[in-house]
Order: sequence, then structure tokens, then C-alpha cells
Amino acid sequence: MANPLDLHQIGENANIDVILKAHSPGDHSWLHAAGYTCKVSRTTTVGEIRAALVAKLSEKGQAVKAFAWNGKVLVDEKTLHDSGVTLPGPAARRAGAKLEILFAVDAMVTEKLDASHKRIEQIWSEFAETLYSKLVEQPRVEILQKAREKRRIYQQRIAEETALGKWIETMGTSRDFKLTGPYVVMRSVNVEKECWVGSGVLRELSEGDTAEVVEVVEVQPGGGTVQRGHLAEGGWLTIIDYSQSMQYARFAGVRGLQEGDGKDAPRHFFERVPDEVRRALEILLTTSDGGLGSGVK
Repeated sequence: MANPLDLHQIGENANIDVILKAHSPGDHSWLHAAGYTCKVSRTTTVGEIRAALVAKLSEKGQAVKAFAWNGKVLVDEKTLHDSGVTLPGPAARRAGAKLEILFAVDAMVTEKLDASHKRIEQIWSEFAETLYSKLVEQPRVEILQKAREKRRIYQQRIAEETALGKWIETMGTSRDFKLTGPYVVMRSVNVEKECWVGSGVLRELSEGDTAEVVEVVEVQPGGGTVQRGHLAEGGWLTIIDYSQSMQYARFAGVRGLQEGDGKDAPRHFFERVPDEVRRALEILLTTSDGGLGSGVK
């Protein structure tokens, strides 16, 4: 069994052993189960005993209320003797007799203190969480985001360089494509009556007009080779004249439709370049030593 906690000597010439115990109902787990002991003298007041107990209990000592002995409420300003307490005589003291005094505890005071402690703990907990988020979590998230962005940029650059390399490998190679289908006229061109060149003009197609080629034949006027396209609405036009510039001669696109186009979308002469190739090419032209960006003002 635990021993009472010692409050030590209270007053001069203290020779009377006193044990203090709580007698109020309720949860007093914060109090020492075996009570509190001290030595007092005949001149020690009840108030001095209360002060020693409150000091020992710290903040919750505020809940300590009336002291009582044998059913009598003791007044702080009086000594135990003046309050009608029968003090043990010399023989009883030598035999180890202790004077037992009970004290009441105001549960409302302890509940308010506990609630206040909980609020303070909650405030500190929220403060600690905020501090952790600001000093630890947010920097960690920012570092991860920067790392992911750096990785994304790196992967994009690798993809662009790879795509550019593949595109460069195809430059200058032969392009086989279907010559029939929809065309967009790049500059004004005459539609002639017959397959051969110079067979008489039926009409003129302007830049931006579309034409449907349903048949392509090769003719050789004057020893050269010309590809002529037969239009769905009638008439013929030159698709490729090998005696002239390829860009000048061709009116429409290469290698079929691109992903995302409608089935009837016109095919343009200039081949579409993927976005990653375009970005890589822009970087190449603007940042490299030999790029256009190094010399153009």
C-alpha cells in the first residue's frame, strides 16, 4: 500500500502528525490515494494547512474547499484547537497517533480546469500540425513536385530528341503515297479538257479551292514526264511536272490522312510534323550554336 505524500512541517515546533484525505464523491484520481501527511503545531492555522496542500496539488489545488474534522467544518483563520479539534496528547503522539482531517473537492472546478487543458492541448495540437505542414509537409510536397516536373521535362526532351532524330532520318527519302483523293490547290491552276497538256482550258482553280482526283496518268509531252489528274467533276490538271520544282508542281498532300482528321479532310502537300518534333526543332534552331537564333536579330 502506498504511503501518504509528505507536506513536511507547517509552523514552528510542529509535533502533531496530521493526515489529510479527500471525502467528496467523484473521480479524484489526480489526488494521491493514500492522502497527504504533515506535522503541525498548536499555533498552526487551518489556512496554513490548506496553503501547503494547495501548493502540493499545484493548479488543481484550486478545487480544495472546506476542511472538516468529526463532522465540523474548520475555518481557515483558526487553529485546529480553536476550531474544536481534539489534538492527540503526548502519549498518543509517541504511540504514532495521527489526526485525520478531511477536505472537500469541488468537481466543477476540476472539470473547468480539465476542459481548459483540453482546449489548450487542442490549440497546441493544431499549432503543431500547422507548423509541421508549413516547415515539413509543404516543402516535401514542393520538392516532389519539382522533381516530377524536372522528370517530365527530361522525358519530354528525350521524346522530342528521339522524334526529331527519326524525322531527320526520313528527310530526303522516297515518299510513296496514293495520288488519288481530295486535294487543296496551293496556287491558281488551269483545268484542261483532255489528258494531254495544252488541250484547252475549261476553268481555273484558285488558291484554297479543293478538287477530287479520281485517276492519275503519266504523259510525256516534249520528252518530259508529267502526272495528270482526272477530276471527279471533269477536266484534267497537272499534279507533278518532273521538269519543274517538286514543290511548285504538287498541289496537295502526301501519305494519306493524319490521326484525328475526318475521312473527307483534304490532304496537304506539306507533311504534318508531330508536336514533339516541332518543339525539338524550335529548340535546335534557337539555342544551338549553329541555330537561327544565334545570328538573327
